[in-house]
Amino acid sequence: MSAAPAIVLEHLSFARGEQMVLDDLNAVLAADDFVVLVGPNGAGKSTLLHLILGLLTPTGGGVTLLGGAPAATRAAVGYVPQHGRFDRRFPIDVGGMVLQGRQPPGWHPGWRPAAADQAAVDEALTRCGIAALSRRRLGALSGGEMQRALIARALAGKPRLLLLDEPTASIDPAGQEALYTLLGELNLQMPLLVVSHDLSLISRQARRVWCLNRRLHVHPALELTAETLASLYGFPVRAVDHRSDHAETA
Repeated sequence: MSAAPAIVLEHLSFARGEQMVLDDLNAVLAADDFVVLVGPNGAGKSTLLHLILGLLTPTGGGVTLLGGAPAATRAAVGYVPQHGRFDRRFPIDVGGMVLQGRQPPGWHPGWRPAAADQAAVDEALTRCGIAALSRRRLGALSGGEMQRALIARALAGKPRLLLLDEPTASIDPAGQEALYTLLGELNLQMPLLVVSHDLSLISRQARRVWCLNRRLHVHPALELTAETLASLYGFPVRAVDHRSDHAETA
């Protein structure tokens, strides 16, 4: 028997006052899926993530997250925000930030990490290839190192699903290559939903692409064409398939 889907969207809608932000979204993210969510600025991508996590209430339809209501199951989701949203002057090292992924939800001023928490941190740092950076301050990290640290923080909580917001933004090509490899390895253990405009990530890793611009259209990654992307973004987009023996430009 196949595992239950990680995310199910059923006639999901969301409006702010008279403005319809998301209109009748239907999609399934399977238990082994790697989905990239694309769309122009203002398309509702962040709103969709907030609905999936139960941080917003739909005005129509609903979301099933890991087999239950989002508010009840979101603790089992690892969320990786854009690293550019962090003040890198904050006086904390990589190990301390990753340890935050072990803290229980809510405000717990008396919380102290146990041996199991430190073991989970060490495992996450090793898995992301940054164990040697545990004592390094955030401000000294490269873009790729910072992104790996944020992924490690999410992994420390032992998630069943990863949501990532623009993980390859502002990272040099070498860092992007390393991150593609890491995401592919993580997808062997859990499903991933990634917000990204990175067409290399789409062509090399994604199994499906969710194209969002108020309405949602689902495509197998290899069927995504330049025409589809141009219709979505409103201008020509060059898409390259890196997964075939020879690159094909649509």
